[in-house]
Amino acid sequence: MNIQEKISPQEIKKHLHTSKIGADIYVFDKIESTNNYAKKLAIGSENHGSVIIAETQTAGRGRLGRSFFSPHGSGVYMSIVLRPEFDINKTLLITTMAAVALCRAIDNICDVNTQIKWVNDIYINNKKLCGILAESVVDPTNGDRVVILGIGVNVTTKAFSDDIKDIATALCEHTSKQINRNELIAAILNELEIIYDNILSVDFIEEYKKRSCVIGKEVFLIRGDEKCKAFVLDIDTDGALIIKNENGETEHINTGEISIRFD
Repeated sequence: MNIQEKISPQEIKKHLHTSKIGADIYVFDKIESTNNYAKKLAIGSENHGSVIIAETQTAGRGRLGRSFFSPHGSGVYMSIVLRPEFDINKTLLITTMAAVALCRAIDNICDVNTQIKWVNDIYINNKKLCGILAESVVDPTNGDRVVILGIGVNVTTKAFSDDIKDIATALCEHTSKQINRNELIAAILNELEIIYDNILSVDFIEEYKKRSCVIGKEVFLIRGDEKCKAFVLDIDTDGALIIKNENGETEHINTGEISIRFD
């Protein structure tokens, strides 16, 4: 499999069919964090849809302050600047729609079947393939709310760190297709714009639910230092998890995380 191509704006745009997302693309060989850079870029000047991509991150971040393993040239590490024109309380929908867009793009390019572990992880064969981190910031120049959507995909990563080596995987382990990262990035951006432009219709929620690997399963719900068992009933139209807790009560969960044991 030839997957050594360099990422470049010119090569991405050969496969890009968007009108706004990806209009401006910045590619770095090394950067601390694409999300951090995107936050700085977004203040006062950057238009909706700007994309920041790195061959490696020295301090890539996941949810809840965790690091995101970003070895050089072996993945897709990018952030997209979004300027929502809808209620900021609907921000969870951005993570939800991004998960569906990622699955569509990866499945189409690589002929695989990906699933979603609520709220922000893409899984394949019960192992984590991608992570999503959406962060909301205020532009002090105009008071606008900006969302930075970070995406990390393990494409050819081999040596994972000890804390994730048993749960993480790379795309190259699950497909015989040649993976062109420029084409994959373009496919992700194409799918993102299609869903984002109609995000409040929440049509994508049904696909999110079909791809869920937690609906109908017993999980551990983690909120701060609290960890308790729960049964996942469904996902609502805001992207929140509907669970039955240990007391038999139904809850809608829009913060925290879950862990699940795959048989």
